[in-house]
Amino acid sequence: MNEANPSVASGRQNSSQQPASIDKAELRRQIDELVMRRGLEMVRETINQVKEGHYQALKYLFEMIGLYPAPIVAEKADHSVAVDLLTHLGLKPPENTGTQSA
Repeated sequence: MNEANPSVASGRQNSSQQPASIDKAELRRQIDELVMRRGLEMVRETINQVKEGHYQALKYLFEMIGLYPAPIVAEKADHSVAVDLLTHLGLKPPENTGTQSA
């Protein structure tokens, strides 16, 4: 966390301490770090409370930091939607659809 100014990272900053401009990239980094550090703890607590419907905020936090849903893994070059579409249209897909040879 930000040891130099713990009130910034904890969100307990009063209006007299607000900086003139906020470094959004640094703020995002601090939020990502905080959510990642406490993610397992939050999941355990949410599992205990899921029957009460307490999961949407956790879902949002994980989506916000890019943890969930997992990034889409690219399909193999020899079987992709684009190749299927070209084949269906009667067109010949490019020979080298995934990797380039030197």
